[in-house]
Amino acid sequence: MRMRVRCRASALWVATLAGGTFLPGCMDPIGVVEETPRVWTALAVGESHACAADALGNVFCWGANDRGQLSAPAGRGAAAPTLSHIGVGAVDVMAGSGYACFLTGTGVATCWGEGRIGQLGNGGAFISPIGARVFGGPWAQVSAGTYHACGIAGTAVSCWGGDRYGASLGHRLPVQSRCTSPTTNEFWWCSLEPTPLDAPMAFASVSAGLWHSCGIDGSGDVHCWGYNVLGQLGAATADECLFIDPVHGDSMFPCNFDPVRVDLPETATTVSAGASHTCALTTSQAVYCWGGIQLYAGQLGHGGGDGSLTPVRVASEAQFASLSLSRQYIWTSSCGLDTGGRALCWGSNRSGEMGASVTDECVTGGGIPCAKTPVAVDTEERFAELHVGEGFVCGRTQDGRILCWGNNDLGQLGDGTTVSRQEPREILPIG
Repeated sequence: MRMRVRCRASALWVATLAGGTFLPGCMDPIGVVEETPRVWTALAVGESHACAADALGNVFCWGANDRGQLSAPAGRGAAAPTLSHIGVGAVDVMAGSGYACFLTGTGVATCWGEGRIGQLGNGGAFISPIGARVFGGPWAQVSAGTYHACGIAGTAVSCWGGDRYGASLGHRLPVQSRCTSPTTNEFWWCSLEPTPLDAPMAFASVSAGLWHSCGIDGSGDVHCWGYNVLGQLGAATADECLFIDPVHGDSMFPCNFDPVRVDLPETATTVSAGASHTCALTTSQAVYCWGGIQLYAGQLGHGGGDGSLTPVRVASEAQFASLSLSRQYIWTSSCGLDTGGRALCWGSNRSGEMGASVTDECVTGGGIPCAKTPVAVDTEERFAELHVGEGFVCGRTQDGRILCWGNNDLGQLGDGTTVSRQEPREILPIG
């Protein structure tokens, strides 16, 4: 049980640990009350920030705020959870590069932050710290990728946002607009509001990555679409995507606008699209991954030193229950939970995101420390969900707490500091 204490010199309540140890500067307490710890019910991590929903449907965020992703005017971030939306009935949260969303129990999706290439899904192209309702729905699921998002209404997938190459949105270029990249002067393809895939298919789940997207149909088959230079689609490509570069000249790259089936040895229950790779969880609770060609940092977890154009099994005897992949393009990683809630990770450990010491080096990843097969995160905690960001990981425990580890240069670990570490630590409590 936590306590709150109010000092005579201040009208503010400040949080303390149980046992009556008051914070420095509070030598004359005038009130102490017990406080029930906040129970977190949903969690998401973006590029350098994270968001969570509590049992009352409130949303809190922490980390970077350079594009209003903490639901405050763009600027200084926060190294501890700050209130983003109060009393909105959030049952799930999602986060991408500089933006975040929540989903209510009635299927309403609301997004805020970076929206200059349509990530907010409300027809606009601007940054907004104020939540904007995504057009369409009601949404059964929404997945926030790096620069684009996809959602399922009924069984139909629609996608919105931006793509350097165009195909991750699942519809041909004439349907889309040309937007200016939020980070460079390049022209990107974008949809400012949810637009259905060109190929009508019924999906049970969807996952948006960096430049590609994947979904699972009603039969348990995985289908992917988008950019495929690194093999992240897990199948041969039929199309070419136009990348418009006014400085160096236009280029064509292999891609698929329509979903292409991935040849897995068994049906899938979960698929997660990352940046350079994709992984799927099958009915036997095994994990298969593919991609990572040219940019390999151990993220496929098969024990070898190279990526793969086709699915390879992760080298682990663990029975997996969930997956999450980094959408970081180069130093990328993967994590999963086994059926008991134990966290395991593999791939890059450049910032301590494995949560454990590793001895492997990935040559094609630049000689960086990595785990070529899954390693158990060094904690006794058991998790209900786990999410991988850019060099950091956060997990929600089975009793509703949140722990984070890895890169913390912008406060994305939520512990009140900007000190990176590989040891999982709980985020600061909300007073």
